[in-house]
Amino acid sequence: MPILKLSSVMSPDAQTIERLISRLTEVVVEEMKVPLQSVNVMFEHVEAERWGVGGETLKQIFARNSESNK
Repeated sequence: MPILKLSSVMSPDAQTIERLISRLTEVVVEEMKVPLQSVNVMFEHVEAERWGVGGETLKQIFARNSESNK
């Protein structure tokens, strides 16, 4: 039973999430040769201040990048 977990700071709308779930499921079924009903896909939204990269939160990184693009 394959389980895919997609974590993102982006917050797509419900239709986009539905398309992602459908397309990711199709790829897993095709590539892993497993039944459609066995594939689980979980989309998790994570706030930027709760996700860290290189010792900084993504909120800090986004703010710094925003400043440098002005």
